[in-house]
Amino acid sequence: MTPSNLVGKIIVFFAMLFAAVEASNRTGFGQVSELVSTFTEFGGQILLGSVILAIGFWLANLAYEGIVKLSGGNTTAGGIARIAILGLVTAMGLRAMGLADDIVNLGFGPTLGAVAAAVALSFGLGGREAAGNRWRIG
Repeated sequence: MTPSNLVGKIIVFFAMLFAAVEASNRTGFGQVSELVSTFTEFGGQILLGSVILAIGFWLANLAYEGIVKLSGGNTTAGGIARIAILGLVTAMGLRAMGLADDIVNLGFGPTLGAVAAAVALSFGLGGREAAGNRWRIG
């Protein structure tokens, strides 16, 4: 299937979908119109989330390869960057799809809280001087 053929089929599909919505509005089938509109909106959200995920996975792999190349073959930093990017992109994609708002909030909230607690503990439990040296600018 050529790209132009695929685009043509997608355009025909959406034209028929919008025609079905308008026909159900004109004939007084409001429930059918609302149902098709809801499915259309949900399909758009899924499509947007899928595009975000695809671009994010591509960028994560691109960042991994760049970091590995710049660090002389050290895959640890590249792996950490890839995992961090994939986690962020997965959360963004799921939120765009409208599938996991609560899951994303529950996943990132405690993680951010744990990082904040770790930094606070590093400054507060006898390691103030070492932590200060670590974070000193200049």
